[in-house]
Amino acid sequence: MKNLLKKLSPLFALVMALALCFSLIGCDTNCPYCENDPTTLGKSSIWREELSTTATCTQDGITTIQCANCKRTTQIAVGALGHDWKITKDEATCLKAGNTYYSCNRDGCGETKNEWSEASPSKHKWVKTGSRETMTEIYTDYECSVCEETKTEKTKISMGSSIKNTQEEFYYATGAAIQIVKGQLKYPSSAKFIKESQMEVHKNYSGIYFIEGAVSAPNAFGVYTDFYFIVKTKIRVSGSKFTWYDFDCQLEEG
Repeated sequence: MKNLLKKLSPLFALVMALALCFSLIGCDTNCPYCENDPTTLGKSSIWREELSTTATCTQDGITTIQCANCKRTTQIAVGALGHDWKITKDEATCLKAGNTYYSCNRDGCGETKNEWSEASPSKHKWVKTGSRETMTEIYTDYECSVCEETKTEKTKISMGSSIKNTQEEFYYATGAAIQIVKGQLKYPSSAKFIKESQMEVHKNYSGIYFIEGAVSAPNAFGVYTDFYFIVKTKIRVSGSKFTWYDFDCQLEEG
């Protein structure tokens, strides 16, 4: 029996040494799971992970991973998280400077910063207060709710496309314009219009006609004067008859 134990002792010692070697370092054999590189495991059941250093807003963290089979470990850097800014704005106006406040929401950070913006006339807070329309333009009034400065913006009314004197509606439009202009003159029977074919006629997408021309007629003192006119009207045609409505007329003595 003693002789048998003596013979087995070296074998037993070798087995124990090999077991210890495999359990600790794997004796540099090829691990069938991680192939001696735990980073190849991915997120699997054989992956064991431990956060060694927590990443912060500005500093990288470290995660230690271990192969559950061969016990090899390696460390992986975890990138800095960056600040999680909470932003509060006090906007600049035409009278006062503004400020944008930043504070990091992440626990343990407490980082803050400010960004200033100067007061500027370009930072008026305009509020529409009214509008008015002429024959060819729209005027829109605004007032700054901060400093009460006012401004008026002018927008041209689109007259649309030109109507040639070869088109039938050209004559409807000029005929209506002549009657509308006569209604504005003190002595309509004495008015001398230029030829209809020389008037300018436009029609926009809303079906409104714009007729421009000139007329010579006595003024309030009975003296013949040249007037430039622009008529804005809608026209309704029924067979050979036409009527005008929603019209306006502007006369300028020239």
